[in-house]
Amino acid sequence: MALDLLEVLGEATEAVNNDNPTDFTPIEAAPAADYTADFGPEPTMPDTAAVDEEPAVEPVANPEDARKSARRWIDFLDNLQKPALIASYRNTILRPGDEARMDAYEQERAARGRYSIEDAVTDDKDFYHVLARAKEFAELCDRAAFTDDEKQSLTDPLAEVLEKHQRLQLSPEVALLLAVAMVMLPRVAPLIPQFRKGFNL
Repeated sequence: MALDLLEVLGEATEAVNNDNPTDFTPIEAAPAADYTADFGPEPTMPDTAAVDEEPAVEPVANPEDARKSARRWIDFLDNLQKPALIASYRNTILRPGDEARMDAYEQERAARGRYSIEDAVTDDKDFYHVLARAKEFAELCDRAAFTDDEKQSLTDPLAEVLEKHQRLQLSPEVALLLAVAMVMLPRVAPLIPQFRKGFNL
């Protein structure tokens, strides 16, 4: 039996897809997870404006230690500057040949016994100027080293500086090295031609 296509197409159809279905069980939504227990309270940042930052103050040095360091520095400087000044005086004041003439004069005086400067000047008029330069040189050499009063006048201001700048103070180890240098320098310097005449008058 042949199907009538028009008849088949004319039949009513069943609704298969319905936008509002009523034949199902609703699924309950799972409750939202609470993660707040895993984290602590948010840290509060300190108020930087309220924090008073005090500038770092360098600790004040002991005045007695500062005085000791100051005196050691001055003594060391004195031991260095004295031979340097003497060498400079020799090169500036004495002329070439002056020391040789003074040595010859001393030898001649020793050979004659009693021999006065007036006799030497009478014998050699130019020798008067050699004596004048030698006298000036000797006087300057005598004043090359610091006097006790000068050391005292330098110690107090330097001690104040060392109190302010503590890092400039001498540690015991450095103080020992300076003391050894001051003792050994006059003994070693004559071996160095540039310093020989400064340490040996």
